[in-house]
Amino acid sequence: MEQEWRSIVDAEGRKGLFRLCQNDASQADVKLESGELLKMPAAYAVSRPDGMLQFDRSFSKLLEIAGGSELVIPVVHEQLVIKKRSVEREHVRIKTTVSSTEKVVNVPLVKEELQVERVPIGRTVDTKEEPRQEGDTLVVPVYEEVLVVEKRLLLREEIRVTRVRREEQATQRVTLRGENVAIERSDHERSRSEGEAR
Repeated sequence: MEQEWRSIVDAEGRKGLFRLCQNDASQADVKLESGELLKMPAAYAVSRPDGMLQFDRSFSKLLEIAGGSELVIPVVHEQLVIKKRSVEREHVRIKTTVSSTEKVVNVPLVKEELQVERVPIGRTVDTKEEPRQEGDTLVVPVYEEVLVVEKRLLLREEIRVTRVRREEQATQRVTLRGENVAIERSDHERSRSEGEAR
């Protein structure tokens, strides 16, 4: 099957077409834009990210050597391989010892003592004072609450009593008793009183 042509560019920016040889895949045909035809090792063509092939040498140099004819370039490639391995050469044992020596050192030391003096005051105050510094002396007031008993006349409350008169209409059933006088006269007294009347 015949290989298809691919675009290739050399180190000078000169472009051409690249195709692997049918009989030998290690060789390739290169057809330049000017019409020249070259042969070169296929391994010299390196793929680029844009899809083209890159030849890191010059097509012009190949044409000068070949005189316009086909050119076969042998490929020699050396690789350097560096390896490292650990080799145990010797053992080292380290031992530490502690040595002690005595020295006489004169160091000035400062010693402070506190003298506490209790001074009675016995005075009533309205508010508390904070501790104060008087020179090298710290004065700390000491307070004590004292209970004061005092009797006073306290008016707790007043009780007010007011007489209120109120009239109301009341309907009640009352039985009242009274005496009636009836006078009856005899006939003798009646005729006598009638004669005097005449």
